[in-house]
Amino acid sequence: MNTFPRAWEVSFREPIDTVIDWLTINPTFIGITKAIRSSIYLYLLNPLDLFLSGLPWWYLMALIALIVWASVSWQFAVVTLIFLIFIAAAGLWELTLFTLAGTSVSVIICMLVGVPVGVAAAYSRVVNSVVQPVLDAMQTLPAFVYLIPALFFFGGNKTTAIIATVIYAIPPVIRLTTLGLKQVPEEVDEVAGSFGSSTLQTLIKIKLPMASPSIILGLNQAVVFALAMQAITPLIGGLGLGKEVFDAMNVSNLGKGLAAGIGIVLLTIVLDRVTQGWTKNQRKALGL
Repeated sequence: MNTFPRAWEVSFREPIDTVIDWLTINPTFIGITKAIRSSIYLYLLNPLDLFLSGLPWWYLMALIALIVWASVSWQFAVVTLIFLIFIAAAGLWELTLFTLAGTSVSVIICMLVGVPVGVAAAYSRVVNSVVQPVLDAMQTLPAFVYLIPALFFFGGNKTTAIIATVIYAIPPVIRLTTLGLKQVPEEVDEVAGSFGSSTLQTLIKIKLPMASPSIILGLNQAVVFALAMQAITPLIGGLGLGKEVFDAMNVSNLGKGLAAGIGIVLLTIVLDRVTQGWTKNQRKALGL
């Protein structure tokens, strides 16, 4: 009497396995996944990685410091230079560049997909009622869960790591885009409409700029989430600093793992402060 009746049990595993097995051998689905994987690698990841690795180290350090200076302050630009010199001196420069490229690609895809979905959710109650529960589930699931479908559908490689990172990092982009648009006063639509502005014109020229601080905050969260996945994605073929940490764990090399881990932390601090600076600057520009 203390156990649940076996006759009432329902197997969810078998139908899910059946669907997965069918998808993994379906020619159309295989073609779609190959196209996605190839496009990400050929047009985003590989060109950006080659571009960054082709720049002289001193030039790239100076460029990053200038961006930090313009976005945050000259004091933090000096701190950033110290961080970058530490990373290079630890022999992690090339791994850091690949990590930066992979993170950038992941965040770009998050913004390209997440912002339109967030706009749709802000404008449609039906879309919002569907999207919000999905986002709740995505942000509740452990990060390791995202590796399973990515591995099944795209195989184990560095592009698969990008896709898993996108799935993990995209919820805050959608949420904050929706939130930013909903916080725009309703009077804006009335005023814009009275001047003959269409819904699309009002969105692009008025509401999105007004919601930009919230959208940039979503970008900030996507960056942090993407870097948080670095130590997990090596399980499905991810490279960069995360792979260095993973390899160090396998051989119990504390020094190697700690150095790579510190590299991830320093990179996260820099990117987090830069994107936060963009948010603050945009809020000042809007008089908020």
